Amino acid sequence: MEAGDAQSLLNHFKRKQGEDPNFFYSIQVDQYNRMINFFWRDSTSKLDYECFVDVVCFDTTFRTNKYNLICAPIVGVNHHWNNVLFGCVFLLDETTESFAWLFESFLESMGKKQPKTIFTDEDKAMENAIKIVLKETRHRLCTWHIAKNATQHLASLYGKPDFKKKFNKCFHGCENEKEFQDSWDDMIKQFNLQGHSWLEKLYSSREKWCSAFSLDTFSASIVST
Repeated sequence: MEAGDAQSLLNHFKRKQGEDPNFFYSIQVDQYNRMINFFWRDSTSKLDYECFVDVVCFDTTFRTNKYNLICAPIVGVNHHWNNVLFGCVFLLDETTESFAWLFESFLESMGKKQPKTIFTDEDKAMENAIKIVLKETRHRLCTWHIAKNATQHLASLYGKPDFKKKFNKCFHGCENEKEFQDSWDDMIKQFNLQGHSWLEKLYSSREKWCSAFSLDTFSASIVST
């Protein structure tokens, strides 16, 4: 980020803090003392988080600014099933170090209180950061992103209603782990998908996307970021 724009953002944060004493911001600098990552939240976000700490959603798929920074809202759900904003972030990159810095800043701003569940897109660096920082939080994957990837990796099958019905059941239609396993095995056998590399990788993370593995955790009926 250019020095002038970074300074303008810093000035904005300081001005907001003057208006709202509970406004929080954190800025990470690199070895050249350049500002690279930014996190902020206001006092309303803090109050909402204290009430609705069960579920946090974090989506890093937005890059609409001239610096190609990741612009990511951190959101939750209130008692009216409406989204509430817990904070925002600009990240320079998607490394484990950047995500770990973000989650540490987020926890610092929220009195070290960890969310019960966090929904994210599938990203190895983010997964590593969650394991390091959010050790008390259950990590679940956004099924919308998985479905989008399925249209690419299973292009010849995903448009077929009978396959899609079985595939979707593995996500949300099983009441227990045994039913999931039976449904998965049946799908693999029926459509001759043994050895399919993408499905094998997906299966290895089943605890993060199959609802049958999260029956003991409140998730506000969220399945997507």
